[in-house]
Amino acid sequence: MNNRGFSLIELVIVIAIAVIVMAISAPAMKTWLDNSKKNEVAREILSGLRHARSLAITGNQEVTASIDLDNHTLTYSGIVMSFPTTVSLAASADDATWVSTGILSTGFEPRGSCTALLYIRVDNNDNLKVQISSLASGLAKL
Repeated sequence: MNNRGFSLIELVIVIAIAVIVMAISAPAMKTWLDNSKKNEVAREILSGLRHARSLAITGNQEVTASIDLDNHTLTYSGIVMSFPTTVSLAASADDATWVSTGILSTGFEPRGSCTALLYIRVDNNDNLKVQISSLASGLAKL
């Protein structure tokens, strides 16, 4: 036994084990990163719609929020939120007929209600669906 440090063989074995562990965990890490990006897009859309509703209430004026599926943007009150084009978006006015191109809009009124139902799905995943499903409340939820 050498008291001065590690032998070359010990270092090579430790490095080999580390490389094997990293090779095994790499696919899981990529999947986790992809899912994290999709979750972030859904949360950003939700945040934008809630902000638009808040602006309508505090400003005592109607605010229109539009999702542009071709350009991956959400626009309201002069604010433009952009989303990565690597994440697919689809929208619907009735939660049944989904489109992946075009522009869909809803308006938020000063009392908090909205003028049209709006559903936005991230990456064709119903678990990542942002929805304004009540005209009376205008609340956006994930």
